Amino acid sequence: MFGADIEMLNQLQGMSPWGWLSVSEGLAHPFLFAILAALLVCVSGYGYGDVPFGDVPGPEEQPPENNPEEIEHRLQEALESLEITNEAYRVASKRFEELFRGIPIAAFTVDSEGLVFEWNAACEELTGVQSFITFTQDIRDVLHGEGVNEGVDRILGEVFNGSPFNNIPMTLHLDDGTERDVLLSAFPLRSADGKITGAVGAMADVTSEQRSNVVKQQQHDSLRTMIDRLPVGAVFVEGDKVWINRRGHEMIGAERDSVATFDAWLERVAGSDYATAQELLKSIRKSRYSVRPTVPFRQGKGGARYFHLSGFALETGEAWLFYDVTEQYLSQGKFRVLFDQAVDGFLLMNDRGTDLEINGAALRHLSLSEECRPRRSTDLLQSLDEASRTTLGKFFRAARRKDSLRQEVEICNLEGERRILECCSTRAEILGEQMVFIQLVEETQRIRAERDIMRMRADLLDAQELAGVGSFEGNVHTGEFTWSPQLKRLYGYSATSEIQTTATFRAIFNHFHVEDRKRFAEAFLGVVRDGVPRTLEGRVIAADGTEKYVRASARRLMVDGRIIGTVQDLTEIHRQHEEIVQSEALMRAIVNSMQAGLTLLSPEAEIVFYNDAALRMIGIEKLPSGDYKSPGVVEVVNALNEPIDHSERPGIRALDQGLVSENVELGYIMRDGSTRWLNVNAAPVVSPEDNAVLGAVSTFVDVSEQREQKRLLEEQVSVANRLASMLEKKNKQLSRANQRLHQMATTDGLTGLTNHRAFQEFLEKYYHQAVRTGAPLSVMLIDVDHFKAFNDTFGHQEGDYVLRQLGRIFQRAARKGDIVARYGGEEFCIILVNADPKASQQVAERLREKVASTSWRLRKVTVSIGLSTLEPSMANQSELVERADAALYASKRSGRDRVTHSQTLSRAA
Repeated sequence: MFGADIEMLNQLQGMSPWGWLSVSEGLAHPFLFAILAALLVCVSGYGYGDVPFGDVPGPEEQPPENNPEEIEHRLQEALESLEITNEAYRVASKRFEELFRGIPIAAFTVDSEGLVFEWNAACEELTGVQSFITFTQDIRDVLHGEGVNEGVDRILGEVFNGSPFNNIPMTLHLDDGTERDVLLSAFPLRSADGKITGAVGAMADVTSEQRSNVVKQQQHDSLRTMIDRLPVGAVFVEGDKVWINRRGHEMIGAERDSVATFDAWLERVAGSDYATAQELLKSIRKSRYSVRPTVPFRQGKGGARYFHLSGFALETGEAWLFYDVTEQYLSQGKFRVLFDQAVDGFLLMNDRGTDLEINGAALRHLSLSEECRPRRSTDLLQSLDEASRTTLGKFFRAARRKDSLRQEVEICNLEGERRILECCSTRAEILGEQMVFIQLVEETQRIRAERDIMRMRADLLDAQELAGVGSFEGNVHTGEFTWSPQLKRLYGYSATSEIQTTATFRAIFNHFHVEDRKRFAEAFLGVVRDGVPRTLEGRVIAADGTEKYVRASARRLMVDGRIIGTVQDLTEIHRQHEEIVQSEALMRAIVNSMQAGLTLLSPEAEIVFYNDAALRMIGIEKLPSGDYKSPGVVEVVNALNEPIDHSERPGIRALDQGLVSENVELGYIMRDGSTRWLNVNAAPVVSPEDNAVLGAVSTFVDVSEQREQKRLLEEQVSVANRLASMLEKKNKQLSRANQRLHQMATTDGLTGLTNHRAFQEFLEKYYHQAVRTGAPLSVMLIDVDHFKAFNDTFGHQEGDYVLRQLGRIFQRAARKGDIVARYGGEEFCIILVNADPKASQQVAERLREKVASTSWRLRKVTVSIGLSTLEPSMANQSELVERADAALYASKRSGRDRVTHSQTLSRAA
């Protein structure tokens, strides 16, 4: 009744024999069914279990349990309980499927062999592979690409050993020829008894991030290489870190890495003018790097050399460029070489813009060619579009008026190529003339990368909201923390509320339950102290006083003493876990109330579960390994007192050979010399997927005092068999009744067509399918002409006859796959799947002509038809019906017995 999705839910909820009890066509979960089947065999043999038979009646005494009325009453109670369990499990299954498929992260589940059982919508979108294709397929056959097989093997090796595995990188090769870089993570699924039964995997698409990182790294390496090749000295200072390019070391005649500090390098450059150089740096910093002077330094006996000094403020430090312009004072050609070989674009012009020098990089930035090298500022913008000429022209004019200027400008050339330039200008006096020096640095890739990061951050916030996970970030030294909108909502605040910054550190912990607050505080301080991430679960009290169960995690970053963390709402999961625990406790109580002993053997023949009756009969103790054994049993003999080998015991035969043992009488010789005769039933517990033996269940009853009562036991077997037969018969009746109810709920009683309610469900389904796939969809409304007059003249029985005949005509004449329904009264409707306006018009005309040409026994019958076809402007499926209804009324007003499409009404209007 539930299908593959219910079987998958059983897998995800764990294969514990006491976890979930799912009923499908009257059968239980495969694992529990094997156990209950064995119990039934036991009950069949001796009447113990859920239906106690009490004392043995005399030969003329009729046991009350054998009373047919009592048996029928018990059977009815069992059927009612079965229906309730069936409905509850159907609701739980549907809810789980919706939650799993709705997760925005690509997620799937596999078993220990790598076979896929769930494949959500995000996986379909990421890989282009539909979920129905992947079901029970090997994940290695579903995914193709670099690192897939290795990643899956690592999951199966690590996860099924109990260790979650995070962020395995791999590259997927999709069927459309594209590639996706993903990070694969997985964690084990455990049953209530701790056994690993499956794995949940998640794939994070990091294609854009990976490519952005590669571009950033390439840009960074390219920038370092270009700076290292600059013919000027470049010194970057970031805190205690100093980086000097090759020219910078050449300026002081030292090998690379021989100078560790900026002051030491400056002292080597300035020589005897070191103190003057320091004062000069202070004045430049004071002017916020707007002053870029040319100053003489004296080095040894070589006389004075001239350097043009430029300072720039960075986000994390500063940069200094030392241009050796000594040769410029001696030869203009030296300056030309330095100017033209610069990586950044440079412009040098007088303050009137009439004398212009421009290097090759600036020509490239402004889409100019060497052949058209401009000599005036007004000629710089000839290769740009009008908007760019206006923006950049304003900057050049402002640069000639202000001492310094800095602006980010986006330009576009005449071919449509866009660039983002950081433009910096400085006015200075050079050789007695006021000059404007402009630097153009292309920042296109950096700006785009920053925009991508902002977009990814927004996507992260959306993902947090969908997953119910809030996050915080802050500085543990200052106590300043920021909360994500989802964390505010989790704590009962509005997402837009402003929480005092200085109070957020304390506010996080004030929301934890008073009994859990100390644990969370100690864990948080431990993260701050040793940097080891920690995760705890506990309770929080929201602002409105409601109690929630959450999982909080914290991690310290290695910069600025920052710490980040997440808080996930587990309230619903915790509630479901408690229900599972209560259900397991109830199941254990039921099993312990049995009079028959029960043991469950693992594949290694160790006792992993037993009930109280088994403890009383054979004595069981727990081993250090966590398994159990029965040390009180010395030897086991058969009914003839002949010793039997260990391999011949029913439980071992069920494990090794998959055999079911019924009514095997065995004598268990105890350590005190006594013999306890037990009647044993055993059956293997078989996996429904691959028929592998997962264990064996044995049930037994003490028959030491009952070996002479075989005749009575045989009668009880007969009663139990009849009960089983009646139960099976009732299950079949219930299944047939359910089928009849479903047919009655969706079928029109008069015509046998789909009724109005089912029509609306089909229409909603096909509407969303058409919106998603872009396939055409049309709706046809049909009304019998003058039907009221027909009823008034010939009576309602003849009217019903006409409606039934019309239903048969429409059903036979409709296309395969179309949905024909009675809309109400004398109105019919048809959903035309994959039918555009032309195809729907043809179908409608065929139906109209078929009705008109049919020989009716009283008088001719005609119909009026209205059509509508799905359009992008339609907001929902109701609008599709409304337009078809308007077209129907147009057919009536036009004389009836005709077909009108809503599009003709739109064109006419």
